[in-house]
Amino acid sequence: MLGVRAIPSLVMGEVVGNFLFWNIADPEMLLGISMIGGILPWLGFELMRSFGINAYYLHTVDKMPTLSILLFAGLVTSLLNGFVLTAILEYSMELGRVTEVMAAYAVGDMTGLLVVVMLIKLGVRVFPRSWIS
Repeated sequence: MLGVRAIPSLVMGEVVGNFLFWNIADPEMLLGISMIGGILPWLGFELMRSFGINAYYLHTVDKMPTLSILLFAGLVTSLLNGFVLTAILEYSMELGRVTEVMAAYAVGDMTGLLVVVMLIKLGVRVFPRSWIS
């Protein structure tokens, strides 16, 4: 929701998550997969914006996007992330694990999104506009 400014944090989160949960220890693979995974959410948000769906909550937007738009944005970026990363990792995976990996990405991303959205909605109500600037 912060645009391109969110990419470094997303990449760091991907590094930690891929190392801890997917046991990717090869530094080149870890960094490559993490960079792709960190950029894909931004690309998903930009893709949605090109179709007229703005899920960003920046200074240029007066009103926070609805929960349904945020959940849709999460679903789109999660599926994009899962599809692209699974396609990259597919050569080293058993065929049956592809669905498992895509489902794990989707469930993890949507759970995290729900928690973050609820915290943001709480923050907006408790500290209107003061914590965003």
